[in-house]
Formats: sequence, structure tokens, C-alpha cells
Amino acid sequence: MPLTLQDALDRLENVKQSGNGYTARCPAHEDNNNSLSIALGESNKLLLKCHTGCPFEDILSALGQNGATPKVPRQTRDVRPNLTTVRKDLTTGVKTTPVTNPSEIVATYDYLNPAGDLVHQTVRFEPKAFRQRQPNPNGDGWLYSLGDIEPLLYNLPDLLERDDEVVYLVEGEKDADRLSSIDILATTAPMGAGKWRDSYTETLRGRVVVVVPDNDDPGRKHAQAAARALYTAAQSVYVVELPDLAKKGDVSDWLDAEGSAGQLIQLASDSQPWSPPPPISLIDLPKIARDGIPKISWLIEGWLAQGDIAMLAGAGGIGKSTTAAHLAVAVAKGETWLDIAVTKPLRVLYLDEEQGEADTARLFLRLDGICSNLMTAAGQGISLATEDGFAKLASSIEILSPDLVILDSVQQTFGATNENDSAEIGKAYRKLFELRDLHGTTFLLLHHKRKTSQLKSDILELVRGSTAHGTQCSTVWFAEPAAPGKINIRMAKRRGAKKLTTQIAYDEPQGPNGPIVLTSYGSPDEGESATEQCADLIITFLASVPYAKSSAIDSIATNAGFSRPSVRRALTNLMRWDSIEKPQRGVYRLKTATNDQKSLYQPPDTNPNVIQT
Repeated sequence: MPLTLQDALDRLENVKQSGNGYTARCPAHEDNNNSLSIALGESNKLLLKCHTGCPFEDILSALGQNGATPKVPRQTRDVRPNLTTVRKDLTTGVKTTPVTNPSEIVATYDYLNPAGDLVHQTVRFEPKAFRQRQPNPNGDGWLYSLGDIEPLLYNLPDLLERDDEVVYLVEGEKDADRLSSIDILATTAPMGAGKWRDSYTETLRGRVVVVVPDNDDPGRKHAQAAARALYTAAQSVYVVELPDLAKKGDVSDWLDAEGSAGQLIQLASDSQPWSPPPPISLIDLPKIARDGIPKISWLIEGWLAQGDIAMLAGAGGIGKSTTAAHLAVAVAKGETWLDIAVTKPLRVLYLDEEQGEADTARLFLRLDGICSNLMTAAGQGISLATEDGFAKLASSIEILSPDLVILDSVQQTFGATNENDSAEIGKAYRKLFELRDLHGTTFLLLHHKRKTSQLKSDILELVRGSTAHGTQCSTVWFAEPAAPGKINIRMAKRRGAKKLTTQIAYDEPQGPNGPIVLTSYGSPDEGESATEQCADLIITFLASVPYAKSSAIDSIATNAGFSRPSVRRALTNLMRWDSIEKPQRGVYRLKTATNDQKSLYQPPDTNPNVIQT
């Protein structure tokens, strides 16, 4: 009887719907990536294709049936992949050799029922690959599939006979046989890490079990899964990680390196019983301390670290996009940025959702931005507020593998998110955290300055919208006016390192159609700090009166110890920041003065509310 679609799906593992068909792990080779495609063709014929090259007949044999139609042309059914053929895994960017169809059996491992009868078998091939098979019920050879049978633990008759002994659970039949050869009762589960079943737990109920993982992530995860499954059923569970074991090594490797049965038993005796870890992941400080304090991995020394979610904020037109584009070029080329060291050339993706393609291209060409590491795009509909917009961003990062992504700007890329709603802003940042944790990507977000007349003592409060921006970002830079033609870039926040400041000058030596040159003047001088403090004093003073003459402001400031040049610079900066205004020559007031305050205006020399000197 021909194999039906439902029959195939029932016999396959990890079945997932994909378009009009399905994907699953190919039963004809050890598959961890859902290499098999399953669909219905004309006349409801079953289509099967393994994308690593397993012949159609092998897939049918593994399923124990005939009658399906191959999904590839007949002349290519038996063509096996060349060992030199490579493909690129878009999730990791790593080129890998496809799995070849195994041809030579080098070992078999029998799985017996309590009576000692063969139920199924693991077969190892060379090149290294594993397949499961069972005796054909018709007595004619093997079926390369477990079908509906319930897999058993390895060495089951010994486990049941020696029911008062400690059981060592390892990963792989070879390791179980190695321990058995030195008189240690050992077992394993078929099909490798990640294949634990409830029936195995029942077999080991009431036993003392020592789990010995391989020294790799799949092995450790399998060990934890098995220990978790056995925790309430076994008498006790121990997880023993072997000392001085090479990466990806197993217990056989450890024994080859002069380990012994006595040492293994002693390691288990010295271990504490396993218990489930807490639902939160605790930091293992002693383990980390053995290698010393982890060093910050800088993209730009002191300014931008790997994994940062950073923000550059400032008023519109101040030069944020030019500064960020200049940074993108420097990081992509591995050149210094404003005399600050860039660690090495890295891949950079600049996504401009404010300007069109022509404007974005023009900006980067003026910055000499042609570089293989630099990727730019404009107006692509990137949005953290919509499923499609986020999918575009996620897919772009997965395929292009950038180390640094610059989003211009928050207002556009956060989409319809209410910029004052901390919960909504937090959701957008969690999506960025997800991409950062998955791909190791660093993000730099461009954002606008809050519209306010108050000069905040905390620069973070000048960032537009919710305060969640300041709390979610690991680094926040703020661009502010300095001397004519210059801006200061100040760190409002730098998690884990010192906050820095630099001053930048912009120049167009050949006019608006020529190159843009950015020059660093280093950290602003100490006078800048005095100017800021003076500006704070002026804001506080003007908040207490409707108006004040410049002479009154001078008097207040100089009595507080500020120089007259500091007063002039502070007033100039406050006017640039739209914090204050001059309704009349020599008279200042806060720009958000109420209508009632404005109606009180009289010439300064007759208004009793104006302090004069």
C-alpha cells in the first residue's frame, strides 16, 4: 500500500508546517536541521526530498514503505553530494559540508528487550553518521526506521539484572561499552543528545544515576534534561563533568588520557546530588573569576562596546546623522573616529528611515563611504512596532551579519509606538535585545532632543519621549551646541566605564557638493563645565521671576563666583537651546513663561517684578 502523507508525517520527527507542505528530520541520516521536505504533488502523490542529498529510495527504506514519488528528476535521484560541495548556513554565516550518504558500516549496537531479544539497532557508518534500524517483521533484512516501536535504553537486560548497582548514563553506545569493559554499569539513550523519553525515566525509577555529559553544549543540555526528568523518579541523580576533558571530548577520551574506573567512581562519590536550577540563571562568579575580570570588547575605544544598545540624541539639524554616518565609515574601514581608536574593521549596516535613498547615498559619498564592510539602505519600512517591519530588520541582520546596526531614527524605526509610554518603549527595546543576544549585534539609535525650556542637570532628561530610553540603553550620547561650527558629544550614560566628552567641528572645504570633514578638538576645556554650571544658575534664577535684565543676571552669577565670559557663554547656549528668549534688548525670560506672566510685562525699569541692579 503506497505511503500516504499522514503516514509519513506520523513516522517522522520534528514535523513543522512550511508553506503548502512540511519539513522534518530526514530518517535516512542523522539530521538536526529538518533537511527533509514533504508535500503532495499531482494526483496527491507524495513528494519527498532531502536537501543534504539522501537518495529517494533510502528515505523510503527508512520509512519502511515504497510508492512515493521523488521530488527531484529521475536522473538525479542517485546523485550524491560531492564532499567538496559547501553551503552557507544563513543562521551562522558558516560554510559547512553537506552530510554524505553513509556507505560503510563500521559498528552496530543492539538494543535488547528484558528477554534479550533484539528490538532495534543503532548503526554507525563511515564517514561518521548514525542511523536507526529494526529487523524487518517479514524476516527480510532491515527497516531503517524505528517506526511505531518504543525505543529502549542500551544494555537493558544488564540494568534490570543488576538492579542494586549505580547506573552511569553516558552519551553514546561506544562510551557505554567502554564503561562496561571496566565493570561499570552503563547505559545510553539511542539517537544521541536531546532524545530523552518518559519510558527511560520509568526504566530508571528508584535507581542511583550518575550522568556523565560530553564536553560540549549539546552534551551538557542533554545531561541537564535527563537529570531533570529523573529528579523525581530516581533515588538520586548526580551530574559529573570530567576534569581536564578536551572540548567535545567524552568519557572514552577521558579514560584514554589515563582516567580510571576508580577515579570516575570517586568523582561521583565526591559530587553533590543534582537538583533543578532556579528559574533564573545565576552568574557563576567563581568560575568567571578564574579568568580574571572580563575585559570590555570595544568597537570604539571608550565609546562603543560590543553588544551595546547605544543612543545619540540631540536637536534636529545639529549633525547627528552626519556624525553617525562618519562613525559608520570609520568602523567599517577600521580607521580612527575623531582620533579615537577603532578596534578593527567591522561590518556596519546603516538604516536611514528619515531620508530617501538619494540623500543617504549623497551623505555617505561625501564622507568617502565606499567600503565592502559598509551597507546602507533607506526607506525600507523598518519598524519595531509591526510584525512585518521587525521581520525585515531581523532577516536583514540574519542574512547580512552586521556587527553594528545604526537606526536613523528612533521616531521612525520605533513606528507607531507611543514615545511617552514606557511600556511600549520597553517592548521595542526587548526586540532589540533579542536580536543582540541572538546575533551579537551592537545597535546605535539616533533620536531627538526633548522640547523643553529647562536646562536639566541630568542630560538624560533631555532625550525626547519616555525616560525608558535612558534606562534601556547601555550608552547615551547627547549632542549639544558649542562654539560656532562645533558641537559637543557628551556621554550622559556609559554603563561599566567612564563617561567621556568630545568636541567636533564640521567643515565643507569645497562647498556643499564636496567632502565633509569632521575634526575632533578633544574634550571641551574646563570653561565648558563652568558655563554649564552658570547656565543652571541662570535657569533657576529666571524661574523665580517673570523677567530679568542682563545686569541682574550678571550680578547674581558673578556673586556666585562665575566670570562674565562664562555668563555670556551660558546666555548664548541657553538661547541656542531655546531655553530662554529676549522679549527686549538686554531682557531675558524663560521661553515657557505663561500667558499671565507675559501680560505682566512692562519696561524693566518700571516693573517691580524685575530684579534690577
